[in-house]
Amino acid sequence: MYFSPEPKRRKEDFFNMEEELRMFQKILSLGKLIIVSGLRRYGKTSLILAAL
Repeated sequence: MYFSPEPKRRKEDFFNMEEELRMFQKILSLGKLIIVSGLRRYGKTSLILAAL
């Protein structure tokens, strides 16, 4: 099954948001508080899981 509604955990499965992933990792490395907000089902959880 190609599409799964479950959050993605691997960077290989998380595509079309490379810039957001780079930004998240950069801010995370600075030790700052990060608030991830966005529309429902946009990929917020997948972004966090893929970055960590």
